[in-house]
Amino acid sequence: MNGFMELLFGSMPADYRWLMMLKEAADKEYFDFAEAEAAADKINKTDSEYKNALSRLAYFLAHIRQYNDALRLFEKDSASGRQTWWGKLRHAECIALSGDAATASAIVLETYSENTAAVNGFGHMGWSLLRAGKAERAEVIEIIKRDIELGRITNGFKLVAGRIIAPVQADMAEKLINEAYSADSSLKDGFSMAAAEFLLMKNYAAALIWFEKDDACGRMSPEQRLKYAELLARKGRTADAEKNTETAYSADSSLRDGYSRLFRFSSVFDTPRYAYLLAEDKRRGRSTGIYAEADAERLSENYGLLADIERAEKRFGMSVGLQYAALEKMVRENAGAGFADVLGFRLKIASPFDVLVQFREIFLEENYYFTSEKEAPFIIDGGANAGMALAYFKWLYPSSVITAFEPNPELFEICKENIESNGWKGITLHPYALSDSEGTVQFTVYPAMPMGSGIAGRFSALESRTIDVQTVRLSRHMSEYTDFLKLDIEGAEEAVCREAEDKLIENCGAGFIEYHYDSETAENSLGSILHLLEDKGFEYEISGRRIRRKNAAPADKWSMNIFFTSRRKSDD
Repeated sequence: MNGFMELLFGSMPADYRWLMMLKEAADKEYFDFAEAEAAADKINKTDSEYKNALSRLAYFLAHIRQYNDALRLFEKDSASGRQTWWGKLRHAECIALSGDAATASAIVLETYSENTAAVNGFGHMGWSLLRAGKAERAEVIEIIKRDIELGRITNGFKLVAGRIIAPVQADMAEKLINEAYSADSSLKDGFSMAAAEFLLMKNYAAALIWFEKDDACGRMSPEQRLKYAELLARKGRTADAEKNTETAYSADSSLRDGYSRLFRFSSVFDTPRYAYLLAEDKRRGRSTGIYAEADAERLSENYGLLADIERAEKRFGMSVGLQYAALEKMVRENAGAGFADVLGFRLKIASPFDVLVQFREIFLEENYYFTSEKEAPFIIDGGANAGMALAYFKWLYPSSVITAFEPNPELFEICKENIESNGWKGITLHPYALSDSEGTVQFTVYPAMPMGSGIAGRFSALESRTIDVQTVRLSRHMSEYTDFLKLDIEGAEEAVCREAEDKLIENCGAGFIEYHYDSETAENSLGSILHLLEDKGFEYEISGRRIRRKNAAPADKWSMNIFFTSRRKSDD
């Protein structure tokens, strides 16, 4: 037998960890379902004492959601009298997953009446339904409670039940876990398992509380301690994260990549320390090399970012680093809408992640920098978002006159509020999307990443909604000389530039275009935009972050920055 078959029919207890091991084995080597079924049939013919051969295979098939074949094998085992209570409960679990919870429940109760050793039938059923997305958490909790009421739940499964119940009934979950701990001193990670549920929900504050319960009672395994350390790093508690990683290392010599896992969640300001720790992991044989390339890229990027922050401190004459650190902390903690201090202004924001990206592009890299001899240059801001670019323009030229466009209703209101609360004068904000025609179009809004919202609808994998927005032509707003044109309009760049090309040559001195490419908006051609700029008398340069590894296929989504200046302005 190969490794998968040995594991499938061997002596390994058939629980969820066993399923995970089977899945890993099946992923590593060729898995032939017909061969596995034939092997189970052979075992049944040659060993009259062996039980659950087909049920074991069926349980694995149910786990990978091949329910029809799984039910056939369960029924085949049941008909031959080869199922123990374990096989019958797994059979019921599969029936529930197939959509017949009533029949499944009846089988569990029948199995309980026939065998006093049968346990966790409803618990396993509820856990599988939740994991497969076939039942809501509240419904699953009611299913699990049946095992609790019947006294058919083991101490080990009380930990699983606590994990499921914790987000809804914290007191009940804590009671179950403490009961299990009191009854079995070998059990570990009950509270940490509950913490894992909160991590999935990105509720990091709650996850920390549950991890700390296991830490306090000494029931945390070394593997879970590394996950606890990751959360501490995310929360900015670098010293505690490092201490827990070393504690886990001391307890389990097989653990690897602890500091690489922390580095993903660390502050950019901790980079020098982590450079040393990552090197120590390699020296001590604690690095598998899996994260080596990602670590190297992050180190390089972070050191560049630290240099950018240092330069910005001198450039703006204020503590830009503290401003960046506050935003970074909001992102790590998955904070929602809030407020950010930037360049002496206080801005309301919709998404800390968006603002952190914008902070780097606008304030550290100064993508929108331009020179003008005018005290009040005229600026057009296409894609104003919450107003980060407006803050920069008002720092650069306090008396500037700005026409801004933001079609996302939520961002429009936030931007409007920021204009008013900061006392910025000379700004006209429009709730329109720039386009090559006037009318109404569908606009895709991404709640998790508002800055990616646009007419193009570029991120099909993200949760989104569509709204109707009014569109306007850029040329209508370029009747007077535009000293600087900024376009960050998520894939509509070529259409907008093409519509306004005559006004560009007549009335535009300089500008910035963030060009976006993806397979869904392939008609937005970089070559066409650059040709248009050349044809209309502009000098330009382009830059962009590395978008793919050497010799790899082109990335599906990427962007480039285009800086352009009128040759006439240069000649003048």
